[in-house]
Amino acid sequence: MPPINHPRVGEVRPSQIIFSYGVGALIDLPHISVIVMGLEDWNVNAGQSRLIEEERLLRAVRAQLGSQVERLLAPPSVQSSQGPIDPLSELARIGVPVALFPRWMLCPRCQRLAPLSSGLFTRKHDPYHPERTRYVHSGCELRGEPVVVPARFLVEGLRPGILVQHGNLAMLPLLGPDRPGLDYILLSDALEQGLATVTEVSEAGQVPNLALRNDGDRPILALDGEELKGAKQNRILNLSLLVPARTTTVVPVSCVEQGRWDYMSRNFGVSGDMLFAKAKAGKLMKVSENMRTYGSRSSDQGEVWDHVARKLHRLGAISSTSAMQNAFSSRKDSLSDHEQALKPVAGQRGAAFFIDGELAGIEALDRASSWTALA
Repeated sequence: MPPINHPRVGEVRPSQIIFSYGVGALIDLPHISVIVMGLEDWNVNAGQSRLIEEERLLRAVRAQLGSQVERLLAPPSVQSSQGPIDPLSELARIGVPVALFPRWMLCPRCQRLAPLSSGLFTRKHDPYHPERTRYVHSGCELRGEPVVVPARFLVEGLRPGILVQHGNLAMLPLLGPDRPGLDYILLSDALEQGLATVTEVSEAGQVPNLALRNDGDRPILALDGEELKGAKQNRILNLSLLVPARTTTVVPVSCVEQGRWDYMSRNFGVSGDMLFAKAKAGKLMKVSENMRTYGSRSSDQGEVWDHVARKLHRLGAISSTSAMQNAFSSRKDSLSDHEQALKPVAGQRGAAFFIDGELAGIEALDRASSWTALA
């Protein structure tokens, strides 16, 4: 194979290549996303891939795939024995080959949507910090060279609306017709109407689990990051769930109130708050990794607590129980102003949010009424 001439754009751990980011997997980087290319594109020659000398493992692989397996190799990488690597040298380009995906980009300032092949966007690469690789809109009509974002959310009939700005926060509405599907009810509505209850799983309780009982005739949609307030401590949902009608389901959660473990009520209610973007992204990554590796839907609870503690500290919010809700209540007036300025528009099913021109998060639902109810 010819040498790999493309620059590095980031890094993952070797174990992630095996369990999380194998061939065909999508890897999210700070400003772009890439797909791991097929094995036929991997350079396993010239000493780039270490031979795994483990006969028992080789026999186990042959038992599954056949005797044609000749050897086992580690992913191409620079060996630690080679010492520090000059980021401008050819050695710095050794690694697992990836392809940019998607190849459509959106400028958050002028809302220009175009493929990279259009030539409108310029790649900026920092060899000393490859994870900072990004594309900018050099010819933006508004100002500067804003970093563009991958348009991977423009699927299933969604299209961008008109960007709305309030302070340093901007919202790009995602519009589209409702998708056909189940006739569900939102968790907040089910609790308000007395069609559901959320409790601890037992009198003693378990931090990572709650019991959600659906007494209604419709499935309940419980959303990833939705905060449940009450019982022994406030929690947030680890992933989105459709809870079937007339059932009780144990739902995976994370604690967002580290300093309390005593009953303030028997049942939970929906607080109306959601886990903030940075913590949600970190939690989702860990939950996804645990699901792939262990079949578990648990988060890294310590990491969630750290995110909440840092948010409280940054906002100067006082909380005797280290509760996330106090971070939101400390900025109640500001949040209310943002909510008024960024109200949903007709046909809106989701949104992309930007802080100082940088993508902060994307959310989308199957129908506009659900989005409006939660916004």
